[in-house]
Amino acid sequence: MLRISFSPKFEWLTLFFPFSEMKEVIIKIPETRLQFFLELMQQLGFEVSQKYEIPEEHIAIVMDRMAKSEIDSDRLEDWEEVKKNLKFDA
Repeated sequence: MLRISFSPKFEWLTLFFPFSEMKEVIIKIPETRLQFFLELMQQLGFEVSQKYEIPEEHIAIVMDRMAKSEIDSDRLEDWEEVKKNLKFDA
């Protein structure tokens, strides 16, 4: 999700867009055009930020795993050993 806050960084923008208050717009953009769009918005003087929303269910899963790891650290595996066992299809 891409959030664009409309607040002019360049004074000339106020001639075209009278900013009495900041607005926020959410835009869905194809991945192939995202970088171009971000650069364009920044060149036009708009403040651009990306926000990723994480579902509550995913947060709960991670928090549960972290809690279990703190209780029993022996259940954790060494990352270097795990990487050796990973197999990728070419």
